[in-house]
Amino acid sequence: MDPVEFEPSGARILVTGATGLIGGGLARRLLNAGAEVRALVRRPGSASHLRAEGIDVAQGDMTDPSSLAKAVAGCDAVAHFAAVLGDEAAPRARFMAVNVAGTRSLLDAAVAAGVRRFLYASSVWAYGFHAGPGTDETVPALPCGDPYCDSKLLAQDVVLDAARRGEISAVVIQPAPVYGPDDDAWTATPLRLLRRHMLAVPGSGGMIQPLYVTDAVAGAVAALTRGESGETYILCGARELTVREFFDRYVAMGTRQQSLPSVPRGALLAIAGAAQALGRIVPKAAVFTKTGVAGSSLPATYRGDKARRRLGFEPRVGLDDGMAAVRAWAVGEGLL
Repeated sequence: MDPVEFEPSGARILVTGATGLIGGGLARRLLNAGAEVRALVRRPGSASHLRAEGIDVAQGDMTDPSSLAKAVAGCDAVAHFAAVLGDEAAPRARFMAVNVAGTRSLLDAAVAAGVRRFLYASSVWAYGFHAGPGTDETVPALPCGDPYCDSKLLAQDVVLDAARRGEISAVVIQPAPVYGPDDDAWTATPLRLLRRHMLAVPGSGGMIQPLYVTDAVAGAVAALTRGESGETYILCGARELTVREFFDRYVAMGTRQQSLPSVPRGALLAIAGAAQALGRIVPKAAVFTKTGVAGSSLPATYRGDKARRRLGFEPRVGLDDGMAAVRAWAVGEGLL
């Protein structure tokens, strides 16, 4: 299909996951671009800051199709970021209900409402934990048994199938791990663990191409406005480094823990499994998950050539500048 030029100015756009990091950043960026933005939220009380910024709030839940249909009504586009995340201690059924069945329900509602454009935020982890160096969009994405990875893969397939059938103009982005101020998974959680002397690298550690939050938002805008329907675009940082090198950047900020021990991957997976089980009984008890451990030992690197060529996407924030912003934020938040 030919590339679609979608103009946000004057459009009504539903953003799911707008109380989250990238979804919230995208909602604000679209609002500043002249769009009328509606945010789907489960708990309206948590979205008062969105209302204060001029964003309409629709109450709904990814497991309630009727609420999704109401939220989508009258919209020109949908940007779908809501999901159960890999750092959440949720059972596999929850990942499938929200990330897969919920995406299908939202997409069906969008098609029924005549929505012109649909953006789905998947993840590079949709390629699974068997992915290797140089992974790009031509590499087959296969299930790996992890509930987060598998659910993102299945959900993106739902979206791509609808696009290829011509039901809707839809694009998928696959961001690498995102870091920056207000991020929890790759920023606040490692810093909290370092305060407790609890951060370790699984085995020899894996690779990471961290993507700063504003770059992730810029990539989402580029895909929404210029992406080709039925296509996926990897959004990754320009720099490849080991997870140990990445976490060492936090240690160098002056954290209480001054070194990173290596712990056998199997041992950390066992600890994470126990923490997740406890987290289902005591909320917030799981400080890291099996998905997080497996992802931290993943040897994959990714190629962002397609997004650069076809979307004009180039990461703007280098690691030094990104980490400087993280440190300033972390000091203000009392994480250092």
